[in-house]
Amino acid sequence: MKLASAVVPNDDIEVEVEYEATTISQYPIAEYSIGEDAVILHLTTKHTDCLAKELCILPSNSCDGASGCC
Repeated sequence: MKLASAVVPNDDIEVEVEYEATTISQYPIAEYSIGEDAVILHLTTKHTDCLAKELCILPSNSCDGASGCC
């Protein structure tokens, strides 16, 4: 961690672990601990989000099912 301080000025950055087997998975690091001979990363789940919301979100006047209009 001390070596990285020259490149990464603080520890308040988002880091993800990407793993590929049959599919690609990304796991954000929720927390970490540093031992004498290991760095332990505690991973969490990641939820996807639409990257083009202005193109894929239904207009506010459309039926959403919960309103009972359908």
